[in-house]
Amino acid sequence: MSIGQVESNSSSLPETVELGSNSELDKMAFLELLTVQLANQDPLNPVDSDQMAQQQAMFAQVEQLMNLNATMETFVASQEDVMLGIASVFNTLESASFLGKDVAFFTNQVVVDEDGSYGSLSYDLGKDAFVGYTIKDASSRTVLSVPQEATEAGEGKMISWDGTDTEGNPVSPGTYTITINVQDAAGVAMTGQTYSEVKVRSIDFRSGTPILTLDDGRKIDVTQILALSDHEGA
Repeated sequence: MSIGQVESNSSSLPETVELGSNSELDKMAFLELLTVQLANQDPLNPVDSDQMAQQQAMFAQVEQLMNLNATMETFVASQEDVMLGIASVFNTLESASFLGKDVAFFTNQVVVDEDGSYGSLSYDLGKDAFVGYTIKDASSRTVLSVPQEATEAGEGKMISWDGTDTEGNPVSPGTYTITINVQDAAGVAMTGQTYSEVKVRSIDFRSGTPILTLDDGRKIDVTQILALSDHEGA
């Protein structure tokens, strides 16, 4: 082969090799670089075969490391998916055990059913205080206001309401909000948070997070649960 032929063939090859967007030498860029190097070598002083073999061996090692890294990333991702799947199964199994149990959760609302039955609210009192409460319907209309009374400290204090209004008439079915008013012996207002205990009627797992439907029709998710107990009379 003449020098003129070599120059003619190399004229169609790229003068530069474009790197990827992350400026890393990938497989195709290496092959292009190698091709340019061979095409532009001095025919009277070609690239040493040992040097070329070393370059090819280095590239093979780098490629193997890149492939190993990609494999490890895929493996880690698959392991994470497996762990998420296992956690989901355990979450489902645990949540399924709530069925038929009473769950306690923070709320200031009670539901009065069509048959006149109604739920209840409880609260915890850290020290002796005066406690009263106000009940409003869905339109924010006050249906009953109970003045404060001396109440001893304790847990699970029940708010007594028979489902009637100020006139003693049964209230209409619906959701009612109960706000407690708490003051200590010095007349300083205290924070009072109410909670309810309702039986779990059914569980829906379709959203990913188990949603519990309660006996009074309300829905809560498992993150709202404060405590779990056997339903009385079960």
